[in-house]
Amino acid sequence: MRTRLALKAFQVPLFYMALIFALGACSPKPEPREEIAFQIMVPQMANNNTPFYFVASQAPVAQFYMNDYQKVADMTFGQEEKELTKAVLIPGRIQTVRVPIKDPKQPIAAYFLFTNPSEEWKIIFDNPDYRHYKILLGQSEIRQAHGY
Repeated sequence: MRTRLALKAFQVPLFYMALIFALGACSPKPEPREEIAFQIMVPQMANNNTPFYFVASQAPVAQFYMNDYQKVADMTFGQEEKELTKAVLIPGRIQTVRVPIKDPKQPIAAYFLFTNPSEEWKIIFDNPDYRHYKILLGQSEIRQAHGY
């Protein structure tokens, strides 16, 4: 008799655990990212109040660190430009640029082609969970960036 009571005590929690597991297995999986939206806040003083380019592409981390300013400028206006997303940024505006994603596991490299760039002219985004990023620029640098 005691064994039956003990088994009945476990049947209720096991039933609920099986139900929770079944519901969890049927829940929709997160959609893969098809694009990432960058909201770029460009102050009036940016690039001495002259337009400049934003360039983004999917790139391995090692390639990102090896790309210097001249290499990115050459890619932007050369033969590799098909793989890039480019936008002209106008000082004093907030602009949204959408970057298509081909490989959801590959990071996104973002470059700002200021006329006189500081050390902080490029950034890499490697968190695959974020679909949106806010970027705040300074006169010739990236001041702040975060995903949401």
